[in-house]
Amino acid sequence: MPIGFSYYYRRYLTEAELLRKQIDTPLLFWEVPMTSVGEEAWAGTASGAPLKEPRAGEPVVFELKKVQGKANAFAMGVTVGRIDTNDIVIDDASVSRFHAYFQKDLRTGDWNVVDAESKNGTWVGPLKLSPNERARVGDETKVRFGDVELVFLTVNGLFERIKKGLR
Repeated sequence: MPIGFSYYYRRYLTEAELLRKQIDTPLLFWEVPMTSVGEEAWAGTASGAPLKEPRAGEPVVFELKKVQGKANAFAMGVTVGRIDTNDIVIDDASVSRFHAYFQKDLRTGDWNVVDAESKNGTWVGPLKLSPNERARVGDETKVRFGDVELVFLTVNGLFERIKKGLR
């Protein structure tokens, strides 16, 4: 389940080094734009509470790791899809039940995303992956599952996003 970005923001302000040590995986950052000029971000700050999806002014963050205790038989990677058996659940009609998965290359430490024959496709940047095609992702890489766009972040990338918000 994703956590509101404000949780990481607050932790960065109060205990940045401890936060850096505790995050041991990359992250997926999901943000939706403000829908109107007058919309206020204060209308619903999550402050660490789990959210199903982002709200305008409150992005959410997924930690890219296997979830313990899930009935997920796919052990080869971190799964992404619409149903609850996935490690990362994106409740959007454009996302397949089992849409894609991420794998870490143990030799190089690089991360890859693989389309799992999804109906509406997986994109890395502007390129649509073919079914079962693998693509390397790095810091700030945009990854799209159906209509849902997320950003792959390392811990350093997360901290850079927080610093931009402080300026």
